[in-house]
Amino acid sequence: MGLEFEVVSTEYDALVSGLEDGQYDLIMSALPIVPELSENLDFTDAHLPLILGITTPTSAPIADEAGLAGKRVGVQVGTMAQARLEQLGTADVREYDRILTAFDDMLEGELDAVVIARVVSDYILGAFESFGAAFANTGSIDTGTGYGFGAAKGNTALVSAINTALAELRTEGVYQLIIDKWELSQS
Repeated sequence: MGLEFEVVSTEYDALVSGLEDGQYDLIMSALPIVPELSENLDFTDAHLPLILGITTPTSAPIADEAGLAGKRVGVQVGTMAQARLEQLGTADVREYDRILTAFDDMLEGELDAVVIARVVSDYILGAFESFGAAFANTGSIDTGTGYGFGAAKGNTALVSAINTALAELRTEGVYQLIIDKWELSQS
């Protein structure tokens, strides 16, 4: 694509406003392809399905959305998990700016579950020994959508270039190699 890449670390709930303010050209995060975001940005094709993981203490598994009723559940502010659980309306949803703080609170017994993108929870359980020893992904929620990269509204050239690159990665088998390497197929 001939583009230079620079990472700009941003709070999740400020991603879209940062794009609109011109702080960066593309959002490459766990960005759900949903109508309310499509009003402010253009999406690439989906690069992963959006499956939410229900992470709990290993001694108290929760398998599905119904099992979250009446439970104290940590979510990251501005995520699909927050929107989905607030829409469900049966869990005691607790919002966190940083999802690792929710995992810390679950270690302290202040939460019954954390719900976040399955790919994120899988990573956290593998990367942080204390979390991996105490917790497991015991359930999931299929949202029926996927993750895309987000560009400023009207930046069709960038969206088209990324879609072309994604299609080439799939055709050449590179996409599947990445999925397999990072064990994303169950997500």
